[in-house]
Amino acid sequence: MATRRAEPALSDEEFEASAKPKSTGRKATPAVKAEKPAPELDAEGNPVRKGRTVRGDRNHLARSIDNVLRSASGPVSVRDIAAAITYDDGSHPSSGAVAAALIRWSEQGYVTISQKPLAFKAFAGKHKSGDLDGFLASSREKRLKERKAAREALAV
Repeated sequence: MATRRAEPALSDEEFEASAKPKSTGRKATPAVKAEKPAPELDAEGNPVRKGRTVRGDRNHLARSIDNVLRSASGPVSVRDIAAAITYDDGSHPSSGAVAAALIRWSEQGYVTISQKPLAFKAFAGKHKSGDLDGFLASSREKRLKERKAAREALAV
């Protein structure tokens, strides 16, 4: 363990000598820029992606899921939905993201699902002939009306 010791005081001459800037007579050289490190590569020589990948607009996954469900004839499992959606780079969405969308839509009344295993059964009656954009617009209006009613109830 290191001990703290007081350093001896400098004499006036030593203090003035240490306070003066030391000049070498040469101009300072600019700092050398370090080169960027080479990107990390996988086994096939492709660069490894480490950040979030932007796939499209805000509801790209929801629209892709809706397209798969509209083209399906009968129950479709989460795994099958995720496998049916392929991005440009060959990857697929996670089954957790697909499951979350199905559960959310089920709670909002857009689709009916089976719980074990989690799978799409059918569209709700009024949404069989509609589309996702119409459902999203109607659910947004419904939420706005509920918020407005709640504010008015608090104000009274």
